Amino acid sequence: MAENNFVGEQALAQLFYSMLELGIRSRRTRVSIVQNMRLPPELIIAILSHVDDRSALLKIRLVSKVCNVIVSPRAFHTLTVYRTTASLEGYQNIGLELECMELREHVEEIILVQDPLGHIDRSNDKDQTLAEWTPDIPVKGWEYLCLAMVPYFRNVNSLRVILSSEVSDDWYAIEGANFDPGELDEIENPRTRIHLQDRTMQLLGGIHDENYKKVPEKMVVGQLQTLEITNLAAYPCDAFAMAGMKNLLGGITRLKFRFLSNVAAGDFIYYHPFVFFWERKDLPIIMNTSQNLTSLELSTNVLRICDWNLFETLPKLEHISLTNFVFQYTARGLTRNCLESYILRHHKTLCRLELLGCCIDLTRTTSPQPCWADVFTRLETRLPKLQSFQFHPLPMISARTSDIVDYEGYACGHDDRQGYKRRFRIGLHAPNDILPRDGVELVDKDAYQHVKEVLDKRSPVAIA
Repeated sequence: MAENNFVGEQALAQLFYSMLELGIRSRRTRVSIVQNMRLPPELIIAILSHVDDRSALLKIRLVSKVCNVIVSPRAFHTLTVYRTTASLEGYQNIGLELECMELREHVEEIILVQDPLGHIDRSNDKDQTLAEWTPDIPVKGWEYLCLAMVPYFRNVNSLRVILSSEVSDDWYAIEGANFDPGELDEIENPRTRIHLQDRTMQLLGGIHDENYKKVPEKMVVGQLQTLEITNLAAYPCDAFAMAGMKNLLGGITRLKFRFLSNVAAGDFIYYHPFVFFWERKDLPIIMNTSQNLTSLELSTNVLRICDWNLFETLPKLEHISLTNFVFQYTARGLTRNCLESYILRHHKTLCRLELLGCCIDLTRTTSPQPCWADVFTRLETRLPKLQSFQFHPLPMISARTSDIVDYEGYACGHDDRQGYKRRFRIGLHAPNDILPRDGVELVDKDAYQHVKEVLDKRSPVAIA
């Protein structure tokens, strides 16, 4: 029986390889027959084991439904691993099997998807199929096997880790809790969310531990250039201060984090762990350790302020992208703890800037009232190397009733301790918030257009 299975596997591999040869001879045939084929990893291994010209596989775009393997026309480039048995087995086969050595050498990026729903791009219909990848492996086993395998792909320079996208009231109840070991198997249990995240970060920091350094055929310290973590709960984690994590962050040139905060808790913005993550320990450690960064992308699901005086200037930073951050000003004007001040500190290197969903805080009254037009002007004049600037959405009134005004680009703090909101309260039955001055959105738009026109005229030669 086993012999028949082997013969059948070999015949199937030879049949598919014949189709590959047809695709190589005819560009039109290659696209129609081969490009959209989906294969399990076992068949990929069979093909590699039973064909003569393995290098021909690297010339074909191949998609495997089981481990979502993408083979570009030039090289085997990206591996995406889901929390399923089949996906993990395919990933391990490529990482460990001798027959897959050629493919393993060409892998440059690994994407580990703990939560398939957190990986869906709603703007792309093709990614909707990712919801079909229902997890069937406990997180604590899957994460260990996935991260332990990364060093075996010695040419990997990009790692993306996509954590669970769930938001729960019980995130912060973890302190002092007595855990049932069985609960750690289920990411859906909110009490285990922070524990699982801590474990993942510890494993991530262990990629370059002493054991891996002693094995010459594995990746080396400093080789990983891009690190992206999606859905990282804004909660303190000791792993960021570990030597292994610092070694990892020290070699990163492109860092992209998307943070999740527990917005359901009434006093989340004042709660100790939340503040501790943003301003006392974790985020400052992450950013100040990453001194080789050329690109920094930070996104948060709630409007957030930080004391930017805690963050060091990054000497090589060329690109900054910030989503849902608050620009805050005081009567003293532009101080070092302001976000704008942090951006302007990178005037020697900054070439690209993106501000998405960012707002100016109007809670603290200053004279004159801060506005985006003034910010845009300072960015233009004080960032001489800036070539690209994106601001979205543009300041505007998005909704208005007798009781509220919703603004894009401006925010205020609320007495109910729910943090910053773009909704301003007005009317007889609510305390009046400080509103943006009349017509400011038109002035802001004109200033933004002027900055775009100025930047369009800046030539790379002149900037250099």
